Amino acid sequence: MQIKQRLSKADPRNAAWMLELAIAHSRAADILNQQGNRAAALDQYRTTLDIQDRLVKADPRNASVLRSISVTHVDLGTLLQIDGDVAGALDHYRTAHAIRERLVKADAANALWQLDLARSHAVLARALDRQGGVEQVRAHLEQAIAITARLKQSSPDDIALQRDLASYDAEIDKLRR
Repeated sequence: MQIKQRLSKADPRNAAWMLELAIAHSRAADILNQQGNRAAALDQYRTTLDIQDRLVKADPRNASVLRSISVTHVDLGTLLQIDGDVAGALDHYRTAHAIRERLVKADAANALWQLDLARSHAVLARALDRQGGVEQVRAHLEQAIAITARLKQSSPDDIALQRDLASYDAEIDKLRR
């Protein structure tokens, strides 16, 4: 990470180097989280988000940066949810979801962005479930199922899509009980 920091300081307008630095901070956050150091992981994710925010201000249409920001928001939300801050987690999940909706609107044929959107519906559903919002949970899960089912039509042998669909179906079934 030190090399990436030096490069980004040498030319802070170099978007590729700045994005690499953001990715390095995100990876450091992942490692810190795996080691159980959530406070340091949160700091690293926030640093990642600061760098990404600067990048998107310089180029608001950069889809790679926007997707990266959405991933960081989900990561931050997940850590906050683990720590019991469901409201804070929902803020990050909603931000990620809005970015993903924007990306899909810009390119509806992009399967990765569609998958991201489906998964953000599921993440929102799970967080809302902790607050007891059954109708919102159901609506998000139904959207996740619809998007994932469409993707599965193009890739019927995709194990990850099959797993996601089975998981969403199980969560819907749980709501019916």
